[in-house]
Amino acid sequence: TSSSSASATAPGVAAAPSLSVRGLEEKVNKWVSELREQEERLMRQAAHVNAWDQLLQQGHDQVQQLRDTLTKVKVDQQRLQAELDFIQGQQQELEQLIEPLESAVASTTPAQHQGDHQRENMHHLAQVSIA
Repeated sequence: TSSSSASATAPGVAAAPSLSVRGLEEKVNKWVSELREQEERLMRQAAHVNAWDQLLQQGHDQVQQLRDTLTKVKVDQQRLQAELDFIQGQQQELEQLIEPLESAVASTTPAQHQGDHQRENMHHLAQVSIA
């Protein structure tokens, strides 16, 4: 009787490992499939991250170019301001030099002005006759 009970359980025991191997294979296949899906999702996300990174790099480069341009513009502005200050100083000096001359011209007699006009007319006539 013990051999008959052993033979009765043997086919059941043999069937159980076969199911477990098949079940294990199904689980492994399912995990492999899920892993592939996750890998694909990760690759898509990595591609998006790379695209965003490139945009950030481009933005950084543009900001750096703007910063460099701004620095150059500030230097140019300072140089132009210095030149403008220099020109204003020269203009003030010229005005100070011209004031006495204008006063002297204003105090001259009309006869002296008449001679200036005659000289200008003769000069103009000479230029016209040459041409």
